[in-house]
Amino acid sequence: MSKLTDVAIKKAKPAPKDYKLGDGGGLYILVKATGSKCWRLKYRFAGKEKLLALGTYPEISLSQARERREDARKVIANGGDPSAIKQAAKQQQVKALQIAENTFRNLAIEFHKIKAPMWTSGHASQWIGNLEKYAMTFPRKIVFQR
Repeated sequence: MSKLTDVAIKKAKPAPKDYKLGDGGGLYILVKATGSKCWRLKYRFAGKEKLLALGTYPEISLSQARERREDARKVIANGGDPSAIKQAAKQQQVKALQIAENTFRNLAIEFHKIKAPMWTSGHASQWIGNLEKYAMTFPRKIVFQR
């Protein structure tokens, strides 16, 4: 199989059905009927054929796709599954975003939205006002009195 070139990838036009242009070593670019071009890596792990998405062209260049293929091959050679590693990293990222969203400020505002209809309007405005004044203004110096 001949290796791909940037010119060949740029010249690849959409067809009625998706088609592949191979680069070797399991790496190919999938040219979709919509015109988008996606890098894929076909590999075997634990006796099963697997597919790893490496990104879209032109965001990921041919040389970057080849580097990602080599990185994935190293992982496979060391007994790892690149697809499982990618999924685990994505889950970690989602958890980190969830933790970042659970700031005191966001939780306090959410609590206020839930409780305010049960309170008098004066209490609700005093409650959120005190939180904003004393608890949500950062950075501030904390002074302990005896």
